[in-house]
Amino acid sequence: MTPCTLYSNDDFAGAAAVFDEIWGWELDRDAPSERDNLAVLYVAGALASSNWVKVVRDEKGVKALLCADLRGKTDCAHDRALYTSVALGRRRAMEKSEAGRWILDFYGKIEAVNASLLKQMNDAGLGWDAELKLLITSPRARGKGYASTLVNSCLHDAAELGAKCCMLLTDTHCSWQYYEKTGWSLAARKPWSDGSGIVGFAFRKQPVFSS
Repeated sequence: MTPCTLYSNDDFAGAAAVFDEIWGWELDRDAPSERDNLAVLYVAGALASSNWVKVVRDEKGVKALLCADLRGKTDCAHDRALYTSVALGRRRAMEKSEAGRWILDFYGKIEAVNASLLKQMNDAGLGWDAELKLLITSPRARGKGYASTLVNSCLHDAAELGAKCCMLLTDTHCSWQYYEKTGWSLAARKPWSDGSGIVGFAFRKQPVFSS
């Protein structure tokens, strides 16, 4: 199996392309000009909020990416400030078009639901000290164990740092069933209120250190 390795800036275009493979098709009809903006905005945003990032790549490029925030981790292999600036630039560009504003509104709904999920967890006393921010695998590279390789590496490192619980936020717009199948426990759920039928979820799992 191809091992996961630390992310480098050279991986950014490939990671954005993987994001576009997964979700860009949804914009083909209504906002083809915003596909690149969306992919760059979302991946750069995940990188900016993460201090642990690894990829699976082969000779053809990036196949999978995992961004995470591990409390207690003090070093970072990428420049988070750089990606904060990149994300902000793309957001400002998208605010200038109707299609871009529609996309930003959609992701604003995700953020609102995520805030509700976090409140549910806090109210229930369900804490965490590690968070998976973004996990993406190219549709053409699925079934090869890349996602599991990345997640297991992240959980291992989280446990090594003393983490007691890892969490993630996702929804039915994503491949949320993967987490149920791999031993994550549902901690909170929140249906969207816009009639879309999308449901947001928070999952938790205890990291296990293995030498």
